[in-house]
Amino acid sequence: MKVFAGVTFLLAATVVGLSGCTVADRAPVSIADLTDAEGPDQESWDVEYYVGEGGAARAVLRADHMARYESADSVYYVMDGTADTPVSAEVFGQDDAKSDVQAEHITFFEKARVYDLVGSVYVVTSTGRELRTEHLVWSEASGRIRAEGYVQIDSETEALRGYGLDADEMLDSFTLRQVTGRKYIEDDELE
Repeated sequence: MKVFAGVTFLLAATVVGLSGCTVADRAPVSIADLTDAEGPDQESWDVEYYVGEGGAARAVLRADHMARYESADSVYYVMDGTADTPVSAEVFGQDDAKSDVQAEHITFFEKARVYDLVGSVYVVTSTGRELRTEHLVWSEASGRIRAEGYVQIDSETEALRGYGLDADEMLDSFTLRQVTGRKYIEDDELE
């Protein structure tokens, strides 16, 4: 009987305590509350996103999913893929130069014009030079790409491995730290 009486008292105390709560006691939800929520402002699927500069196409990105986030001082886009179906991009340079890019995730920061590529990053330039890394940052404004981690660069004449890539966006000129690999030199280049 003591257990039953204790449960009855607890139930009665809960009912009395909750009877003072009403819907009017809750604060109203404002538009600011909704826009400050954690989710994206917009979402799209099977996306083809064009980035231009001076009326010319600068990059075309394709992704299974894209989310747009906006805050008071920035807008950024997160494009998601997988290792099997990565986000892909075509980056256009000067004089018909082009690079094809793939990564599992690409985040584009609109104001800074910076792309952050993560996961199985693969780049191939119009000259056939290939780059592989896990994380790459491309600053469209400066025309530079950087990768602090391990990088592989391959072409018909080179097979290089190293860390700390700093390069122009078409990989025509670059530096690496702790470099290993091979560079094939033609006989006429030695003279």
